Amino acid sequence: MIKQHIQSHFYNWTAYRPINQTLFDQFWHQHYLPLDHINPNWYNSLMFPITDNEVTQTIASLPNSKACGPTGISYEMIKHISSSCITTITVLFNQCLLTGCIPKSWKHSRIFPIPKKMPLMATSTLLGLLVLLSTFENCIPKS
Repeated sequence: MIKQHIQSHFYNWTAYRPINQTLFDQFWHQHYLPLDHINPNWYNSLMFPITDNEVTQTIASLPNSKACGPTGISYEMIKHISSSCITTITVLFNQCLLTGCIPKSWKHSRIFPIPKKMPLMATSTLLGLLVLLSTFENCIPKS
C-alpha cells in the first residue's frame, strides 16, 4: 500500500502539465522582466567560449566517491580522460552555449525517494529526494 502510494505520488508529480499562457502573461511575465538595478554588462562574460583549461580545472575539482547519474559514468572515470577528449568535451560545451541546446540525455535524471528521520507512514510528505543528474553537466565551468 505504501509502495503504491509513493509510486502514484511521483507518477503524478512528474506528469506533463502544459503551460497556461494566459496565467503566464498575467502573473509570471512581470517576474521575468529585467531589473533596473542589475547591470546587463555583468553577464557578458557568460557567453565567452569555455577553454580546455577551464574544463580541466573543473574536472579536477569534482569530488570522488559520488554516485553516478543515469550514464553510469563516475567523476573518477572523467578525471582519467585524455587531453583530446577534454578538447572534444569543450567543443560540445561551447556548442551548447552557442545553440542554447543540450543533449537530450542530460535532461534525464534518477530520482530516489529517501525516508526522512520520522517513521515512514503512508504519506509522501515524509520523504526527501535524491536527484542524480548527468555527470557531464557538472563538468561545465561555472565561472
